[in-house]
Amino acid sequence: MVNGVEVAANRNNDTNVRPSVDAVEEFKILTSSFAPEFGRAIGGVVAIQTRSGGNVFHGSLYEFLRNNLTTARTFFAAAPAALKQNNFGASAGGPAIHNRTFVFASYEGLRIRDLFSYLDTTVPSK
Repeated sequence: MVNGVEVAANRNNDTNVRPSVDAVEEFKILTSSFAPEFGRAIGGVVAIQTRSGGNVFHGSLYEFLRNNLTTARTFFAAAPAALKQNNFGASAGGPAIHNRTFVFASYEGLRIRDLFSYLDTTVPSK
């Protein structure tokens, strides 16, 4: 559930609603004896509450970087595979009309550039 609204999952338990890391205010994992509002849940519920705006403007920027300096090589590779992954985002919130209407927006981007080495399964003849 996101902000009290049930989010339907497909057969792979994947949803199209994925709030940005910076947009999540609070999350709860409910596993048993939860309230009737979660009536159709069988095993558990993940309840996510997102941030909202306020009377003061606020915002943030972030980036997570992963590159081949921190990547281990496979047993058969001479060197680690080339990898560069950037996960970045921004969020901002504040008043649209003071003490009445508030806005909040967030964005998250992911860029992955990688090269993998694969073991060739062909065996040369004599």
